[in-house]
Amino acid sequence: MRIIGVCRFSYPGVGGGFKRDHETAADRAALLYAPDRMEDRFRHFEALTLPSLAAQHDDDFTFLIVIGTSLPARWRDRLHDLTAPVPQVKVVAKEDDAYHQIRALRSAVHQEVAPNPVETVQFRLDDDDAVALGFTARLRQIWTDTAPLRAAHPSLAVDFNMGRIARLSAQGIATRQVVPPFWSCGMAGMFRAGATDALIQYPHHRIHTFMPTLVYPGEEMFLRGVHDDNDSTSDKAPDNRPLFQNLQPLDDDGRRHFRDTFNVDEALVRRIFSAPAGTPGTA
Repeated sequence: MRIIGVCRFSYPGVGGGFKRDHETAADRAALLYAPDRMEDRFRHFEALTLPSLAAQHDDDFTFLIVIGTSLPARWRDRLHDLTAPVPQVKVVAKEDDAYHQIRALRSAVHQEVAPNPVETVQFRLDDDDAVALGFTARLRQIWTDTAPLRAAHPSLAVDFNMGRIARLSAQGIATRQVVPPFWSCGMAGMFRAGATDALIQYPHHRIHTFMPTLVYPGEEMFLRGVHDDNDSTSDKAPDNRPLFQNLQPLDDDGRRHFRDTFNVDEALVRRIFSAPAGTPGTA
């Protein structure tokens, strides 16, 4: 069995069910590669996603970052430099015009597995998400525990439904706990060897209509960044309140919790978000 994560890093393919879509890959690239936007994505990636992956308790996994072949060299080089110290990360370039968003990500997963087809546990993150340090270890344990279910079904989904949202800035971190159903950053899928489908192709909010889904409550397993470029800033909580409101700054206990649970350090966040554009932090 292999644990494989996938991330779309400003890949300019069309489609994918996003609220802001474009007719062509070139139109989408013009938006995605805007310098201010790219700077913000790198800051979140360096402060949230990468630290949480680098410190996973179970380090036997692969994380695929899918980029477009048109990604300008300065951003491509910066991404390679940032991820070089994390051996689990592989940057995969896909042609812009050749792929729908979802097909590009699914293709990356299948190409990674093709030389040696095995069962996979797949997860997906955006470049402004993080997962708890025990995330991959929990996935491996759940894979073991669900052997009878996996034998009866070609695929199986796992949903960790408790986590946090966080807004990052030069002032630090503002956050609150959330318990939303079927968010992509708290989800995984288990697939048989040789499967032609992949987790990324299923709408995460309807995953339970496609395959049996196990929900694991009661433990914070994901962290989702909140900022003006979110595709889902209109999301609502189960009580119909705007999801991204009422965030509170971290206190000392909160700072400790973020470090211990996600390897996210508020001091690093402040440095990254207060540094001049193009200046990497100290990840």
